[in-house]
Amino acid sequence: MMFVLIYPPCFAAMAVFKREAGGWGWLTFFVVYSTALAWVAAFIVYNGGRLLGFH
Repeated sequence: MMFVLIYPPCFAAMAVFKREAGGWGWLTFFVVYSTALAWVAAFIVYNGGRLLGFH
């Protein structure tokens, strides 16, 4: 659930972001950064829950 809350939005929103940001470079950065951030956040929440005894 944490991953889905953070990862990149739909393709239409990414197309608007590309147009507003001015190119593929910023869109690529945005997609890679938000996917990595979502993965790290989900990893922390999942493993934090396991350390607290939730299964």
